[in-house]
Amino acid sequence: MFYSEQKTLKKLSLAGLALLAVCIAFFVDRVEGKDKPGQPDVVRIGYFHGGRTRQFYRAYVNKYFEKEKIRIRLFTKTLRKQGLLEAPETYEEWRAIERKDPYYGDLTGPEIVDAIVRGELDGGTIGEASFLLAVNTGAPIVAVSNMGHIVKGEPAYAIVLRKEVKAARPEDLKGRTFISRLSGPLDNIMIRSFVESEGLKLSDVKFIDEVFHDEQFSMLKTGKADGGFFHLHMTKKFIKSDVGYIYRKFDWINPEAATGILVFHRDFVKNNRDVVQRVVNAYVKRIKYENSLSPEEKKNPKDNGPEIVDYTIAGMNLPQADYPPKLRPDMLNLMQDLMLKYGEIKNRVDSTPQLDFSFVEKAAANKD
Repeated sequence: MFYSEQKTLKKLSLAGLALLAVCIAFFVDRVEGKDKPGQPDVVRIGYFHGGRTRQFYRAYVNKYFEKEKIRIRLFTKTLRKQGLLEAPETYEEWRAIERKDPYYGDLTGPEIVDAIVRGELDGGTIGEASFLLAVNTGAPIVAVSNMGHIVKGEPAYAIVLRKEVKAARPEDLKGRTFISRLSGPLDNIMIRSFVESEGLKLSDVKFIDEVFHDEQFSMLKTGKADGGFFHLHMTKKFIKSDVGYIYRKFDWINPEAATGILVFHRDFVKNNRDVVQRVVNAYVKRIKYENSLSPEEKKNPKDNGPEIVDYTIAGMNLPQADYPPKLRPDMLNLMQDLMLKYGEIKNRVDSTPQLDFSFVEKAAANKD
């Protein structure tokens, strides 16, 4: 082989090694949640479009994360279909999808946790019962912030009975069939705790659990069910259509125990604390802004996103977030007791090791 050919091969080999090094560096950056140099850090979040999590979505569409140099890739899904879908970056686009598919955004807490464990997501917005179920099963997730919670005196949940059921006293509920929706464990627990709060035995009524959202209305309308534990928007639909009425608003346990929680994979938190901090910073800034609004401003916000409050039904409202949105071990303990009582978990587990209070504390201390 001629010297010139050897020299050329050597150059190609060096070039190949250099290219390989660049590819490896790029791959590592992607695994660690980074995009191209100088670009925002990318974080994949699983999102359920519910009252307890919408504060996060309002932060998303109003560019709070971008200001922290974070690119949130928000993933959700639609009812009855598998596979994650990347959510649009504007509420107008979301609404356009929702008009065609009313159950777009129906990604449950357990589904989010499973996707985090599989490595498809870095974090997600889930309910307290889904978090506790994950902790109980050993899932490697860490809670970093509270989200929206049910408000005392203005709950977002109610027991609704179909209008043909005349219930003036607890005994009138005996033999009735109650449903709870397909979600995390919360709804199953609440319908059972309601029955016992009425002085009845669980055996006095029938339960149908894990009912798809799009079946709830028809089941009451056709008499296949007599009542259930329903969220504000479904409650409004029953009343507006004259299919059902409110028997009791959610007050039989401390309603603040029903809350959303922002979680991440344990390894993502360990390897990307600065990234997680900036995500929490952005979220906390949004909560601070919303809590600074007057009641009238909350009814008619100037910026983008789903509604902050909804007083359509007297004495009810959407979940609200505290500032700062600190994690509540006392409420988690209450919920875990109920999960154990009603068979959602077999053993009580200390969730404290999987709560990281530092991110919200640092975000709240930031005066920017």
